[in-house]
Amino acid sequence: MRPLKILLMILGTLTALSLIFAGPIPVFLQWYNPHMWLGQSAWGIENFFYWQILTYILVPPLESEASFSFLINTFFTLYLLWTVGSSLIFQKGVKTFWMLFLGGGAIGGLLTALTLHFTHASGLLAGWTPALYSLLMGWMLLNPRARVLVFFAIPCQVKWVVVGAAAITLYLDLTNGQYLQFVASFSSVLFGYFYAIIAWEIHSPFQALNKLEKILHRFRRKKPFEYELYEKTR
Repeated sequence: MRPLKILLMILGTLTALSLIFAGPIPVFLQWYNPHMWLGQSAWGIENFFYWQILTYILVPPLESEASFSFLINTFFTLYLLWTVGSSLIFQKGVKTFWMLFLGGGAIGGLLTALTLHFTHASGLLAGWTPALYSLLMGWMLLNPRARVLVFFAIPCQVKWVVVGAAAITLYLDLTNGQYLQFVASFSSVLFGYFYAIIAWEIHSPFQALNKLEKILHRFRRKKPFEYELYEKTR
């Protein structure tokens, strides 16, 4: 679990640094603000800071400020990342964990960069929510019958907790005008879903999607068959 521990240390450190710059810091010192270099913005992409497509998941949301509620929320998020990440690593290995976390974040960042380019929108994308939802989606599909305690008291199937939390987050992003966050989170949720269904050849607990998933499974199996046929005819 060492890679996961290192990731948590990086997230915690960058969060602490970002909170310092959320205070009354002189303008010339803002050049050292992690959000400026790691958060994704139109200014950064135009200046070829293409690493921002991925690094935005390492810093907290821009509007974050030091408060007891924010610290509690951050602690809970990091604990959730540790719990889900440890479970995925145990079940599928370290590569799968990074594929979901970094892959979901990168897909969300790439589509957000395209949104910034074609719509000429302004704003800054930051926060690990997209990467976390990609992990949660993959973990949920891998453990569809698992149960969790909502508010530490109400037992509920994990599929409804993950889907419900994602739906609420996306709705709040839309209603609050956080369109960049919406694009990143929505695309990361889709990435987590399609990766799990195709890579692991599993079905989701939602029967309405099973027909689509069977098509995806057939598509995945088609390529090795075609390659084998090609080799025989050479």
